[in-house]
Amino acid sequence: MRASPSQARLLIGLSLRALGGGCILTVPVLVYLLHQPPHAATAGSLPIVGITAAAGMTAHQRAGRVRLGSGIVFGVLGVAGAYAGTRSSGIRPGPPGAGRIIHW
Repeated sequence: MRASPSQARLLIGLSLRALGGGCILTVPVLVYLLHQPPHAATAGSLPIVGITAAAGMTAHQRAGRVRLGSGIVFGVLGVAGAYAGTRSSGIRPGPPGAGRIIHW
C-alpha cells in the first residue's frame, strides 16, 4: 500500500498529537507508507518532530507551564552526552558485529 503524502502527513500529525510520540512513530510511517529509505526517513523525521515539539512548547509557554532555563540545560547536556557516546563508541571494539550500522 502506498499512501499519498497528504495521508501520511495526517497520520503523522494525528499520532504525534494523540500519543505524544516522536521519531519512533514518524520513521515507520515514512518508511512503510511513503517507501523512503530508512536513513532518509530518520533524517526527515527530525524537522517534522522538531517543528511539532516547538509548536506544542509555544502553546505551553504562553500558558506559563515551561521552564525554559531547565529545558536549555537539559538539551545542552543531552547533546553533549550524545556526542560523547558517539565518539567513545569507536574507542573499544566489542564482539564481532557489535556496534555496526545495519544497512537496509
